[in-house]
Amino acid sequence: METIKHVTDAIVDKAKAVIHQVADTVWGPTETDKDVLNVLRQDHRLVASLFEQLETISNRKDPVAEGLFAQLKFEIEAHAHAEEKLFYPILNKEDAFLVRKAFAAHDTIRGFLKELVMIPMDTPAWTSKLTTLKQSVQNHVDEEETRLFKLARRTLSETQLRELGACIEREKKDLTADVKGVSN
Repeated sequence: METIKHVTDAIVDKAKAVIHQVADTVWGPTETDKDVLNVLRQDHRLVASLFEQLETISNRKDPVAEGLFAQLKFEIEAHAHAEEKLFYPILNKEDAFLVRKAFAAHDTIRGFLKELVMIPMDTPAWTSKLTTLKQSVQNHVDEEETRLFKLARRTLSETQLRELGACIEREKKDLTADVKGVSN
């Protein structure tokens, strides 16, 4: 009986995730929907879109490709920073193992980003490493959106989820301002 409940819960959770994904893709989250899970999910969709755009560019020497990669790198790094600073510490009390796995996934992703920076973009090695990075990001997102998001929904109130979403958005906005300040 417990197995049936577990399977049913997993199906319901997956259905909710798909519904949120479709709604966010079509309409984007509304102000009342901007809880931390929707904010992070929106980041995940942005990164997936940047991967898709980058993969369609055949001339990787094109400044557009360089700009897309720079944006992809920034979005991944800002997202990971905000999660590690604000989201994961709250969940660590509930499931330290799962949070350690998420930190490890971020470390792996950062490693791939560092490697990509060192490889010329117009080479097969760069394309291969980008594919590896994309798969690593997708695996992490799948784990996060199923297991960590479920843990957050169980652990945090709706108010806490919304407040944390606002904090994550502020943190990323501050990082963006810092980068713009450096580049000016």
